[in-house]
Amino acid sequence: MQDIAKGNYPFAMGRATGMLDALLDPSNGSINLVGAQGGKKFVKGRVAYKVRAKSCEILEDGAVPSVCNDGTEPLPLEVEVTLDKHISTPTLTFTNDNMVNICQDTQAFVNEYLLSYQKALRERLDEIMLAKADDKIGVTRHQDGSADTAIGGYKDKQLLATNSGVTTPLFANFSDIKLDYQYNQLSGIPRMVGNGTLQKFMELAGYSCCNASGVAYDSAIATTGAAFYVDDAASTILGANRFLVFAPNLLHLLSWNKNANIAINTELRRRIVIPDAVYPGLNWDLDFEFTCDDTWNFKLSGWFGLFSAIQADSFGNEDNTSPVCEDELVGFTGVMGYRATSA
Repeated sequence: MQDIAKGNYPFAMGRATGMLDALLDPSNGSINLVGAQGGKKFVKGRVAYKVRAKSCEILEDGAVPSVCNDGTEPLPLEVEVTLDKHISTPTLTFTNDNMVNICQDTQAFVNEYLLSYQKALRERLDEIMLAKADDKIGVTRHQDGSADTAIGGYKDKQLLATNSGVTTPLFANFSDIKLDYQYNQLSGIPRMVGNGTLQKFMELAGYSCCNASGVAYDSAIATTGAAFYVDDAASTILGANRFLVFAPNLLHLLSWNKNANIAINTELRRRIVIPDAVYPGLNWDLDFEFTCDDTWNFKLSGWFGLFSAIQADSFGNEDNTSPVCEDELVGFTGVMGYRATSA
């Protein structure tokens, strides 16, 4: 059947996984935890970070202190990073009879299902990463003076207008999003992950998405001023026409493979780590057994988490005694939410 349908063979079709594309883009990097704590429920670590100095801390005139007196000690903060999401295929069993019936050798038959289930795992992992990124949306300030968007909130932004039956993209409103990005002191090219109305805006504007087939990253951002990644699950996970905006090198996919320190690899039993067929930086645990009933059993799995370089208290909070005054970015996490509208 695949020889007939080619790329439209249902067994081989799949969704656009823009969140994974953004996280695993070589320019973004990733973090892999080596095999340790095997068999435990989760893998964890601790990351320390500092709170920046602010202009409101600067003293003037008679308030300028003497170094002969003790001052305020800046206190570093810590966050516990946990990889608590374990995903796996069901255990799949293959019998020799099935392979004989379809005139296909064992290795070719199993490999096709390995690739198909890798695709399914990627799509589920993409949904999980979208949800985790959604949970990281913080307070967002807006350069036009409108009210801040609260933690977890999405700002409505009209990107399409229809007049006399003709739909046109609203470039000025799209620029507002990029200006918000700059106003919140982020650097680099903003990354946008979504679909729906945002995707239609990009199409009508003649902009390319960074995960479109045959489109180079530099070409995609050249006119857009943003790196847009289509994700077919965005409206389902985030809400209709909602999309995420965040900085490069801010969000990182954490991964861990239990088989990294097992590495059993024989004809009858395998506990190995195999690379994903699409993302070079993504690996899966392959557990494979040839049983006494002359069947082949296998499953693919992995441990994952999402780490943000900007924590909820990276700019301090009202309860902190140090720093001594509130940062204008208090509550900002580097992840912003918008909802693209049309009228």
